Amino acid sequence: MVKVWRVQGFNSSEKIFERDMPGDLSEAEISTVLQRLVCRHLSPDEIIRASLRKGDPDYIVHLERMGTGRPIEFGYDPHYTAELKEK
Repeated sequence: MVKVWRVQGFNSSEKIFERDMPGDLSEAEISTVLQRLVCRHLSPDEIIRASLRKGDPDYIVHLERMGTGRPIEFGYDPHYTAELKEK
């Protein structure tokens, strides 16, 4: 069986996106993909504020990983997840 990352996007509970990506991508690489997908729904100001250091008073957490473990999740609504699956 071939492993793939199943990337999905949700707005509340409604699925708005799904795509399989190569399973040999690292968690760091797939996390970057999810952050980029989240950025599609942010304003330029929100992207800049989410890119600041955590201690900055203007910092917002929009590009931080939600929780630990799997699935990997970024964003609020919409939010994106990635889980390693066998295809």
